[in-house]
Amino acid sequence: MSFADVLNSYCTSLNCTNAALAEQCGISASALSRYRNGSRIPKSTETVRQLARGIVSLSQGLPEVPLLSIDDVETALETAQKGPQLVGMSFGDRLNLLMNKLGISNVYMARLAKVDPSYLSRIRSGQRVPADRDSIAILCARVASYWSILNDKVAILPTFIGELDEAAFDAGSGLDLQASLADDIAFWLMGSDIVETDIDMVESLLDWLNTCDFAAIVEELACPLDMPLVDLSPRAGFHYGAEEMQRVELEFLDIAAYARSKDVFMSSDMPLLEMELEQGFYRRFMRGVGQVIRRGGHVNIVHSIDRPLEETVQALRRWIPVYLSGRVTPYYLRGMVNRLFCHANYICDTCALSCEAVMGHQSEGRYYLSLLPDDLAYYQRKMEFILEKASSLLEIYLEDVPGDFERFEQAERLRAQGDGREVRPGAYENLRVMFYPADCAVISLLRKPAAHLVLRHPKLRYAFSVM
Repeated sequence: MSFADVLNSYCTSLNCTNAALAEQCGISASALSRYRNGSRIPKSTETVRQLARGIVSLSQGLPEVPLLSIDDVETALETAQKGPQLVGMSFGDRLNLLMNKLGISNVYMARLAKVDPSYLSRIRSGQRVPADRDSIAILCARVASYWSILNDKVAILPTFIGELDEAAFDAGSGLDLQASLADDIAFWLMGSDIVETDIDMVESLLDWLNTCDFAAIVEELACPLDMPLVDLSPRAGFHYGAEEMQRVELEFLDIAAYARSKDVFMSSDMPLLEMELEQGFYRRFMRGVGQVIRRGGHVNIVHSIDRPLEETVQALRRWIPVYLSGRVTPYYLRGMVNRLFCHANYICDTCALSCEAVMGHQSEGRYYLSLLPDDLAYYQRKMEFILEKASSLLEIYLEDVPGDFERFEQAERLRAQGDGREVRPGAYENLRVMFYPADCAVISLLRKPAAHLVLRHPKLRYAFSVM
């Protein structure tokens, strides 16, 4: 029996609620709920001991329940805790099934995904669990997507990975279809292997969303702002080194804010955690974004989602407060994964900033800042091309726009052919998480400024679904 099965059998015999047992054990009701539904397993023996003591304590005084001892209950829970806990298939099992169903050989997949064939074979057999699982999944998904289209095997995919994204089929573009299929396949491959630390990070994000005072932040972003003089004279130059690169990013935001740029475009796949080593840089960076908003600007931001979940959660914590201003539109690029180079492109009416670097050597990259008319025309066109390929990362519905969210819900019901949404119960006073049958999750902030954040990206949706 799994850990969840053993725990549920005790709870059933005691006829107790999650809240009652959680209080008796000294753990949170949300954690206990996850232990019972199998999405989480306690890591420490101390947690198992707490559960055993709580179960025995509740059983005392119940004549219909056989006498329980702490040692017996603890042994039963520990045995289940240490046993195989995987629900469904492992990452290796899913990759093996995908390749077998589509008829992709190990040599072919390894060559196109640029993975060592013997390493790939060990992953498929379960002998190895890749540390860079997400990267391997994305690369293999891109190969499988290309192969299934080339060999007319797209129709096979729904028989084992589930429903595919219909939007790509409607677009009529082979590249759009290939990118959409790659997203769906990667989502399915990664879906079986969410680890404890991933759940902890998403849980911490939800806790923060539940307690953060967004009203004060949004109120500040609505206040006009006067700025000291900033040089807007035509000029251009290259910048090198980590300190200079960070300085020039802040300079771009100062120029955009001072010039009251109406439209500001930002796109970057630079690793976040490395840049975080510069103490306080992102505080100053987000303050600069706030200045742009307070001076009347609208920001179109293309996020790089193909990052470790820790980086994604950190980025969401920085950006969600400014999303609620209604003056930021977030996007992401489907199927655009580059493991060799990283880039940044920031563009506004008066200034353009671009960066290129080799992955892992960002501090030795190069930034180019320009206020020259010819450069601005080039980078504005570049921005338009990127936005054409971008997909919506978050749809944001604010309470001060009546009817918008209701129209969204009506459209989702039509897409799902009448199936209703699933509202997840939770211990959050100011937060509600909902899942819609088609392809999205909704995080609703219930206190002012009330808002609904709609997530359609497969990896993010899945991360919230395991909570």
